[in-house]
Amino acid sequence: MASGQQNPHMSRKPQDSESRHADKYIVRFPGGMRDRLKTAAEAAGRSLNAEIVFRLEQSFRLEAAGLLVPVVGSQVAEEVPAYEGGQAAGPSARVQGLIRTVRQLEAELLALQREASAGGDR
Repeated sequence: MASGQQNPHMSRKPQDSESRHADKYIVRFPGGMRDRLKTAAEAAGRSLNAEIVFRLEQSFRLEAAGLLVPVVGSQVAEEVPAYEGGQAAGPSARVQGLIRTVRQLEAELLALQREASAGGDR
């Protein structure tokens, strides 16, 4: 740089945003993945970083909902012998609550799957 010329980077104010202090991690993408993510991010109106974070968060939500289904299912299975043996006329309050939970989990999983596929189609 010639003397008397000012480095354009020197005149900038340093950024002091929240994201500047966030954890950072370098990721190596398999061939073509960065382009796919970039396309999806543009279609969704997000930055590439926001798209990656969104997709990771979705995977955690799907995993959490999916892990609860077998737990609730096993709790329902504990109640089944009472009905088969004629000891119970109808679903107990516990079973009714478990059925509501299963329906909520199913709805959450469907919503997450729709959201994920909509993000992938963009």
